[in-house]
Amino acid sequence: HHYEQRLKSLHYKKRFNITLNDLFPRINNIMEASREVSRSRRLRKLLEIVLALGNYMNRGARGNAFGFRLQSLNKLADTKTSSAKAKGTTLLHYLVQIIEAKHKDILRLEEDLPHVKEGSKVSLGEMDKDIGILRTGLAEVTREIEFHRSAASTQPGDRFLPVMRDFYAQASIRFVELEDKFQDMKTRYVA
Repeated sequence: HHYEQRLKSLHYKKRFNITLNDLFPRINNIMEASREVSRSRRLRKLLEIVLALGNYMNRGARGNAFGFRLQSLNKLADTKTSSAKAKGTTLLHYLVQIIEAKHKDILRLEEDLPHVKEGSKVSLGEMDKDIGILRTGLAEVTREIEFHRSAASTQPGDRFLPVMRDFYAQASIRFVELEDKFQDMKTRYVA
């Protein structure tokens, strides 16, 4: 009775821990990467130099800026010199020359950001979708448990209800932990 729904619930039960064990490390990577980015002295110094270059280039036109959009970093490679002597040199090349000459410590920036490479591979949209699937599946399991609880006829030896009740009790706690950690991660990521 209710064969298809039971199979879906059992399949969800089997996949639940696999999905959690996939999501928690991704969340941790983004949290660590966010922490590293906000604490890195080398990254802060690099961004200060980029801001100073931009302010120098725009002096008189826009005044001194207090910051810039991260998308504008892409323009470093596109901004080329007009000098025939240094043909093909971009602002990015010039920035590297300045760093190599006066701020060698910035060249070790990667040491400050070990989790950023792994964190950059994570898609927030995909994680949000996976968490939504877990939420929906947990609601379906709840409905199936309620259906079997209210059904008067159960077959002798049918362990579905006690097994799924135990699973739901544990899974709902783990899911709340996951959601809390995901919200914390999003808050740190945005900040």
